Amino acid sequence: MDDKEKIICLHYKKLIEDENFDEYDILGFLIFSRNIIRARKLKNLLEFADLIAHRNRNKGKVMEAIKIANLNAYELIEGTNQLKGYLGIPGSVLEKEIISLLKVLDIEIRSCRVIHDFILCIFSLTQFSVYENEQISGRVILFQSRNKLALITVEDDIKAPYACFSILDKCEFSHIYSGGYINSPVEAIRVEGKLRLKNRDGYII
Repeated sequence: MDDKEKIICLHYKKLIEDENFDEYDILGFLIFSRNIIRARKLKNLLEFADLIAHRNRNKGKVMEAIKIANLNAYELIEGTNQLKGYLGIPGSVLEKEIISLLKVLDIEIRSCRVIHDFILCIFSLTQFSVYENEQISGRVILFQSRNKLALITVEDDIKAPYACFSILDKCEFSHIYSGGYINSPVEAIRVEGKLRLKNRDGYII
């Protein structure tokens, strides 16, 4: 890092170590860290960093998962509710890559909530991002289910099924949506030190 980058990194280090970040801090942090993420081959975290930086994409893991599922006519793997060929990003894998990135940048993780809140920010930032090429177009949306927040992909085709790309566990919801679909834009913000997910009508988490 050059001297300017070190100053920027120290800014994010303090925010994360003090657990005082929100989704706009994580937006800046991931864009700032993209070259490091790429160099360290943190491929799953890079997918989200790219999706956040470029909200309309025609490549990447999301696009590949949807293309394969589409080519397979959304056929399920026998005996499961999983789409054949569709590969999302497990929350545990994303956690490991975030921990790896923070370690490289000498950012201390002082509680188990840090990684959970980091992922909550990522999910919020990713909401309603678009993937499209000449054949396929769709969106990334959020769903809630019991204590889980799910990142879902869906094609812009009324017949296309929802597909779960990633899940965040241990979410305590203040508001339950009908059918689970979080149909309005959300923000992950700090309220009295706690990261909350809210929309224009109030708090969801």
